[in-house]
Amino acid sequence: MAGPSGAVGTDVGDVAADTWEALRTLYARRAPQFLQTALPGLDPACVRYVPHHVAHAASAHVAAPFRDSAVLVLDGRGERASHLSGRSHGGDLEVLAAQELPHSLGLMYENVTEHLGFLRSNDEYKVLALASYGEPAYLPELRELIRANDDGGFTVEPVEWAAYAKRVTGGATWEPEHADLAASVQRRLEDYVA
Repeated sequence: MAGPSGAVGTDVGDVAADTWEALRTLYARRAPQFLQTALPGLDPACVRYVPHHVAHAASAHVAAPFRDSAVLVLDGRGERASHLSGRSHGGDLEVLAAQELPHSLGLMYENVTEHLGFLRSNDEYKVLALASYGEPAYLPELRELIRANDDGGFTVEPVEWAAYAKRVTGGATWEPEHADLAASVQRRLEDYVA
């Protein structure tokens, strides 16, 4: 069924679940052959595995004009984590912490994106825009469900989004409660990340 974004939703289930491990492993094993097909002449033996969040971090700190830098990656998911913090010195990355799945600020944001009738992993910017029309009315509840831990990590409890605003489907229109939910989620994310 098409949502307000015009996109057709597909429920692929919990990609962080163990049942997806075989698919992730197959993809990683087949990557060198895929690259050889996409890049004729490439020797698959020279392909090296780089963890997902390390690759994100490298794309920033290696290209940065600074010899030393702090590094923060917040994502939906990597192989087994949703967050990486570290520091780069002379181009070398030292990983200081990572947040194990299923706790993920990115997946939480994807879930509310879908609940609000947008395409997950694509339309999160629309949630950010919708947030500007609302008030963080549900922030106290979200502070209990999405919270920092003493070790610098965080816990993201399952959120029953319908308790705050009904799910947007089909040609439904957004109500003030939807903007308030978007504003609450955005504020909670900003509170944690800032």
